Amino acid sequence: MAKVVVGMVAKRTGKHFLIRHMGRYTRPARALRQAITMLFLLAGVMIVAQSTVAGASPVHAQSVFQGANVAVKNQGLHPADTAQGVLWPVAASTPAATKPVAVPDARFFLQLQGDVTVPAGTRVVDADLFDVDAAQVAQWRKDGIYPICYMSAGSFEDWRADAALYPKSVLGKDYEGWPGEKWLDIRQIAKLAPIIKERLDLCREKGFRGVDPDNIDGYLTDTGFNISRDDALRFVRWMANEAHKRGLTIGQKNAPDMVKDLAGLLDFAITESPVTYDHGHYFTPYVAQHKPVFAIEYLTGASKIDRFCQEVRKFGFQGINANPELDGKNHYCSK
Repeated sequence: MAKVVVGMVAKRTGKHFLIRHMGRYTRPARALRQAITMLFLLAGVMIVAQSTVAGASPVHAQSVFQGANVAVKNQGLHPADTAQGVLWPVAASTPAATKPVAVPDARFFLQLQGDVTVPAGTRVVDADLFDVDAAQVAQWRKDGIYPICYMSAGSFEDWRADAALYPKSVLGKDYEGWPGEKWLDIRQIAKLAPIIKERLDLCREKGFRGVDPDNIDGYLTDTGFNISRDDALRFVRWMANEAHKRGLTIGQKNAPDMVKDLAGLLDFAITESPVTYDHGHYFTPYVAQHKPVFAIEYLTGASKIDRFCQEVRKFGFQGINANPELDGKNHYCSK
């Protein structure tokens, strides 16, 4: 039950667009740029070695080498992005980020449709990355509310502003029940990295403090690719590193069988339908590490909702019962 999100307004368009776009290189141009990169880096290494022999301080030598890296970036390349033989353009280096701010274990509000109106008493809000602007996020922070940006990390959505950036080779089978959405081949991190990095940059630039990455559990369904649990773990760990580098917290979205591997790395968890599918207990390692778990159900009927609230209180989770449309009409389970 990875997907009970984004509502049925499947063709909506984000109001805010990514401010940077990833270019594409022809094979000869890429080879030329790789040669230029190596020349700059070798020059930097030689200068560092000469400076050290001449008695220059290690700090000075390091600054010279960093200068070579800057020269490489001025050629439109990122010297660190050589894993898997991939180079991509860089609009600007990621600035040094502050340490991520811990997520409060407090009342949680979820709304991914319409104008987000946060009720009194809310401490954590989960809202769409593209549909909320920086001014609204700034107001939430001023009001003492911790804002988390929602994005689908493991699926392609054709109504998103960056949809044209996804290569066809990463697009899998249709996401059943969600027109315009397809599963992604998360094994191809090198191809997805530029897009996800841009999204994380946008999340940070708008002032969000955390990330809710949906659909990380494609290995549990037929995506059109032979994705394994290990592939999913590799993808999430890479994404967590990128989020933390930007000073963002990142949560585990569903995938209960990955908790034992991720609870020590990630900062919070969001579990959908934990009572309906009896997997709430899998997420208790987060609570043991003083990390919040936000539990969401989509139930009708007072007795079912009461049972859900009893369960989340027992586990120490923050719970809400939400409308399937995710329009902000939530019933809260107080601890």
